Amino acid sequence: MKAIDINGEIRVFAELPVDWKHYLNFREAPVELLEQEGFYDFVEPAFDPLLQSLGDLFFNKSNKVFTCMVLDKVLPSLEEAKTLKINELKKAVKGLYATVQWLVEAYRIEETPLPANIWDKIRLIKSRYDQAKSQVNALTSVTDILKWQIPYEAINHLLNELERLE
Repeated sequence: MKAIDINGEIRVFAELPVDWKHYLNFREAPVELLEQEGFYDFVEPAFDPLLQSLGDLFFNKSNKVFTCMVLDKVLPSLEEAKTLKINELKKAVKGLYATVQWLVEAYRIEETPLPANIWDKIRLIKSRYDQAKSQVNALTSVTDILKWQIPYEAINHLLNELERLE
């Protein structure tokens, strides 16, 4: 990608224009001509989107490239981060609990005791949830908490197993 500063506004081009001013086939122009016209490479800086965001574009004179500022995000406190992550975990397992509730109600209406395999799944769900919650609570840095991944694959696997029991 190339960028240019036009009257104080930096424009980024995924592709150079075919024609520019009085130049035809500008895309094929040599680098020297592109730079003479103010077009330089646009380089996106490396950044961690979880912890940082991209700010304003600027021209880096020493490297002769357009780039942008990397800004640190305001992070929550340790306790706030844990609460946010545990709430995210609760939302992720909500479908499991809804399916469990449906199964329990279905058996209750039929006045039939829950089979052992369903009780085993309910215990497994509770155990895995408690393990995940403990993992989050054991983390000691906000960064680690933000990077901790909800085990969606395991949750979906359990949900599929439950749905087969219906």
